[in-house]
Amino acid sequence: GVLLGGVPGVEPGRVLILGGGVVGTCAAQVASGMGADVAIFDINIDRLRELSHIMPHKVNTVYSDPHAVHEHLAMADLVVGAVLIAGAKAPKLIPREDLKLMKPGSVIVDLAVEMGGNCALSVSGKVVVRHGVTIVGHANVPSRLAEDSSALYARNLLNFITPMVGEKGKPLNIDRDDEIIKGALVTIGGKVVHPDLTGKGKEKGK
Repeated sequence: GVLLGGVPGVEPGRVLILGGGVVGTCAAQVASGMGADVAIFDINIDRLRELSHIMPHKVNTVYSDPHAVHEHLAMADLVVGAVLIAGAKAPKLIPREDLKLMKPGSVIVDLAVEMGGNCALSVSGKVVVRHGVTIVGHANVPSRLAEDSSALYARNLLNFITPMVGEKGKPLNIDRDDEIIKGALVTIGGKVVHPDLTGKGKEKGK
């Protein structure tokens, strides 16, 4: 029963967002728009610097480390887990012991639950209560927002393909040195080249 925006004489709710990617950024904008005090965590300093410029004034950017997460969990009314690692399990940023620090009635929305979850006690496809904390583990969240998810995917696909398309009748111009192309390129001439599939990849947080 917490009003995230607060009312006169009552402090606004506190929202902790783990991950400064597309999902985390959107969550921060929505929570801030409702009047909540928001802290968004990430390990990418450049991304945090960018977020500090584009986010509303009530959004604080924080470098993510176990101590900082531990400290903010105790104050949070809502936590959004939005940290994924391409091709790997999601990092466990909220260990089970830390749930005991949280306020009774607080909520965790684990958007990484299908990849193992950012919370140790998340259950894919279920909403569970542990130590008085409600943990939301909805699976396949894009299907709940099918129209917007489809539009977003189509836009990203168009933006991905457009730079490769040259004049009519000419072959695609694929720049293999481009970072985005490197991340998406799976095979060349029948040979698997993606580092995550050849065993040469390194886990990298996003």
